[in-house]
Parts: sequence; structure tokens; C-alpha cells
Amino acid sequence: MKEVFGASLCRLLIFNSRDPEKEEPPRDIWTMCMPRFDVYKRNLQLQVEQHQLQMQQQLTPSSPTDTPPSDFAQLIQPKQTVIGNLLSKQDLQYISNVVEELIVNGVVPHIERKIRTIHQGAAAKKRGLGAQLGRMFNFNKIKGSGGGDTTPTASPQNNDGLTVGGNRFQYTTAEIQIRRMADYCFMLHDYETALASYRLITADFKNNKNDWKFFAGTQELIGLCTLFSKEQKKDADTFLETAYSHYKAANENKLALRATLFQALLYKSRNEMRKAAETFTRGSNVEDTNFFQAALLFEQTAFCYMSMTMARKFALFLVLAGYRYSHSSQIQHSYRCYYMALKIYYRREWDQIYEHMSITMGRLSNFMGDLKSSVVFMHDFISTCTQLPDNQRKFLSEFLVTVKGYLTNAPNKDQQFDFLEMPKVNTNQLRVLFNQYGVPSYSDVIPEGNWARLEKNLVKSIRGKMFLFPWDNPLTLNKKKNACVVGGMFTIFTINTI
Repeated sequence: MKEVFGASLCRLLIFNSRDPEKEEPPRDIWTMCMPRFDVYKRNLQLQVEQHQLQMQQQLTPSSPTDTPPSDFAQLIQPKQTVIGNLLSKQDLQYISNVVEELIVNGVVPHIERKIRTIHQGAAAKKRGLGAQLGRMFNFNKIKGSGGGDTTPTASPQNNDGLTVGGNRFQYTTAEIQIRRMADYCFMLHDYETALASYRLITADFKNNKNDWKFFAGTQELIGLCTLFSKEQKKDADTFLETAYSHYKAANENKLALRATLFQALLYKSRNEMRKAAETFTRGSNVEDTNFFQAALLFEQTAFCYMSMTMARKFALFLVLAGYRYSHSSQIQHSYRCYYMALKIYYRREWDQIYEHMSITMGRLSNFMGDLKSSVVFMHDFISTCTQLPDNQRKFLSEFLVTVKGYLTNAPNKDQQFDFLEMPKVNTNQLRVLFNQYGVPSYSDVIPEGNWARLEKNLVKSIRGKMFLFPWDNPLTLNKKKNACVVGGMFTIFTINTI
């Protein structure tokens, strides 16, 4: 290999030389470089193995006397293989030196040679008199570096993966080559040269609607170069705004969202939280069907308002974020947003917002399996509900189903509803008063015939329109409230017509 490629270009790389008995395994530095989907699959596989081994542990003892050995717990643990666990410290140093030498002596000089070549060819031609006259008279761009037909053809493919928009600029045109040179300069942090190159080709991409994607890209990078360079940085947000509007016009929603995020972060770095909140809100409408993306941006909007001590707007956008989290099946994130907003809306005069939050949190808690919290939130909703009777019946049925599920799984039967502020009736002191023929009488033993007639008349009386809550009945005085104390007596009046 040294004879073919030269001794200066060949390196011997040693790896996987760690002795497990003499040296501890290194820390995992490779997981952060893996794609997120691969990391998710790896963690999911470990969880599945853990669950299978736990089931095996539960099924292994055949009787109470059959106890597993002392090292059984260690044997059933899943083998969590650490990536790169066979690399020694010396191997890591070798790899670091080789990569550093490759970048310094190979990649960077290659990019610099490309920049010089493009600058001597395409950039010089672009700055020539012919190109200036062409821009002055708004001539159509000619395909290729020389003359040729200007009739649109199929979009060409290039070996750098550069998409050519509008069939007007091929890979060999001066404009695309200058864009490539500017990208190289941006990679090397030479922002002044990149800025000058981007500005040189901006007018060429702006003249035609088919090239607005290119124009938006140059405007976005001009804004970033202006932000990173030593020039005045006050115009960076203007360039990013222009990039966003032209990305939207070119139907490039992903790129428009990227420009929006750059602009929002720029405002946050300047401590202009109101503009940052407005930018995040605008970004949430880039894709109408992506609820998870909208939820993330609404949550960022909420925290921007929180930094300005605007509590009500903070809570409002948290509710919007939680609503969209729930529509994207992110139940725990939705519950978290609603729970933070509930601290601001709790027991306030905003009845409709509080009703929406309490019933939603009850449903989310039920979905997560927390039936106790679900009963609390739904009970709070029902106690303050001001909706129509038909809707109240539906909510009451849902509440009863939740209560039934909680009663089935409640650990302590004696203290099932101690967390609710519900009155308790002492059944040992229950008395029924019959006022028959004007003579009051107390009785502990009630004839079955009296109960039957009472139930029959009650059923007849509620077959019409039923009011579940007193404030729904127009004949009820809403200002009149019944008061009682702990240990006191209360009376229920019923009318039985025979």
C-alpha cells in the first residue's frame, strides 16, 4: 500500500485491543453520533428483552419452596452491549489522530482548491462586462457555461445532489458554481467571502418565480452570514423574513420552517421575546396537518410569553400545545401542558376554559391509567359544569364509568373517596317521615307498597325534560344556596301522590 499510495498517505490503525481484565470499558461516545431512529430501535429492543426476562423470572419458580439461586437476578439481566466497549484509551487516541490528520491534511486543502478553481473561472466570468449587461437588460439565463438552447427540459441530475429548480440552471452554470463556492466558504467559517458570493447571485435567482427556492436559500444564508460576520447584524432578520416568504411561495414548507426557527432564535438572542413568540406562532401554521410540530412551536411561544411575565398568554398557548399534543398521540406531553396551565386557570372566572381543561385532564388521566386523578378532575368538572342538560348527561355517564373503574381497582375499600369533598350520610341515623292523613309518624320499617308507589311516581315525574343541576332549571333561584355543617341534620322533601 505504501508503494502504491505513498508512505505519507498510509496509516496503520489499531482498534479493539482492550483487555477486559486489565482496563475498564470506555464511556460511550458513539451513541450521540448515531441516527435517532437507530437509537430508538436499540432502546426498544432492550426494553423488549427486559420484559421477556422479567416474565421468565416470574415463571421460573414452580412452588414457594423453589427459590432461585442467588446469582439468578444477575443472569436474567439483559445484555446491554455498549458500542465501542472493546476500544482501549490508546485506540481512541489513534482514531482521533487519524481523523484529525485526514481533516487537516486532506479535506480542508481539497475544499480550498475547489474554491480557488471556482473563483478563477465562474466568479471572474460572472463579474465580467457581459454578465453585467445581461443582468441590466434582464436576459434569460443560458444553459451551461456557454451558449445553447433555452427551451425547458427535464431537470438534470448532478453528482453533488444539487436540485436544479425551474430547469434554467444546470450544474455547470456560473450561478450554481458560485453558490457551491459560497457554501464551501460557509463551511470553513469564511463568512465575509461567502456573503459576497451569495450577494453576487441573488439578483439572478430573483428574476423568475421558478428560481425562488434558490433565491430563498441565498437570502437565508445571507442572513446567517450577516449574523456571524463582523458587519452590522440588524438586517439579519430581514433576510430571514424574505427567505421564509419565498420558501412559502415555492411550496417548500420544511425549508420555510427552518428559516422561521433561525429567525425566532435570533430574536431570543436579542431578548426580543415578543417578536420571537410571534415568529414561533407563525411557524406553527406552516404545515396544517403536522400537529406535533405545531404543539412544539406553541409550547415555545408559551415560554416566550412566560419570560415576559404574561401569565394568561402563557397558559393560553400551553392549552393550544396540549390540545395538539393529544391529537398527535403524545398523551403525557399533553397532560404536562394542561397541568401547567391549570395552575393559572384554577378557580378563576374563565368558566369555559376551566371546563375544557378539567374534562380533558380527566380523560388524559384515564387514558394513562391514573383513575384516581381522573375521578378528581371529572368531579371538579361536573361540580362547575354550566352546559346544556343533554351534554351533562353524557359527561355524567362518562364520570360514572370512570368511578366504576376506580372502584374496581381501588386498593382500600374504606377510603375510596376520601380525596373528594363529598358529603357522607350516616345510614344508621336515617329516618323516613311519612305525612299520611296529616299525622306525622317515624318508622324504621317501611312497607314495600309505599316504596313501590314512591318509585313509580318518581319515574313518571322525570320522563320529561330532566335537570341534572339546579342552575339549569329556570324556576330555580340561582342565588339561593343551601348550607350545612358537619354532623348536622338535613331533610329531603318528596311528594307522593296516590
